[in-house]
Amino acid sequence: MRAREFSETLPRAVGERNSRYLLYTGRRVRGDEAYTLGLVDRLAPAEGLRAVAHEFAAEIAGTAPLTLRSIRETLRGDFVDRVRAIIVREKEQQALQRNTADHAEGIDADLNRRKPVFQAR
Repeated sequence: MRAREFSETLPRAVGERNSRYLLYTGRRVRGDEAYTLGLVDRLAPAEGLRAVAHEFAAEIAGTAPLTLRSIRETLRGDFVDRVRAIIVREKEQQALQRNTADHAEGIDADLNRRKPVFQAR
């Protein structure tokens, strides 16, 4: 999933409050916190990840295909249309942000491993 779709998908996954916190801060979360927030369905150690993924896929594969399709369509509703609209809005906003002094400052700070000093310009 592209980052620009997070403003639509993240609130659906973790709720408005948690999504605002994560989007505003850009904070990364570890596996256990991602699980608590509802970002991931299961946790597994790296060495057992493939087995857990196969087990999960087998559970899904055991469900009737037409039922799965119906559930998927019901849950998604107008999701695709909303994501398309969000992508347009977010592209516009990102284009505006790329031309700011704060954007340049953020990149320079990241490249030079220092804390950025933003000035709302």
